[in-house]
Amino acid sequence: MDGVIIDSNPAHKIALKQFCEKHGIHLTDEELRRRIYGRTNKQWLTALFGELTPQQLTAYGDEKEELFRQIFKKNLRPVRGLPEFLARLESEGIAMAIGTSAPRANVDFTLSGTGLGITSHCFR
Repeated sequence: MDGVIIDSNPAHKIALKQFCEKHGIHLTDEELRRRIYGRTNKQWLTALFGELTPQQLTAYGDEKEELFRQIFKKNLRPVRGLPEFLARLESEGIAMAIGTSAPRANVDFTLSGTGLGITSHCFR
């Protein structure tokens, strides 16, 4: 989803930096790439903070993702050419699916905010 439907990486980077700074962790761009990018919230949060209770993990993850959505909402749009591509697939009867490790709130945010008419029928 991220990077395919929307170009969200710049907003994630800002959110991550703001989140970390708020919690007293100062990361360079290189440290972000090495320690956080490509990992789930559970993976990078425990790598930065050490052992966390399930409640702490959920709270930190929710805090960071809400920050991301607030930052990105004014720029939320599908990547260039995607609506036309999806319309072509649909007209050809080609099945489509979305794969992501993003939290459900981000999936709903993306699907409802892009105006593509995509729904998350079987999302778990």
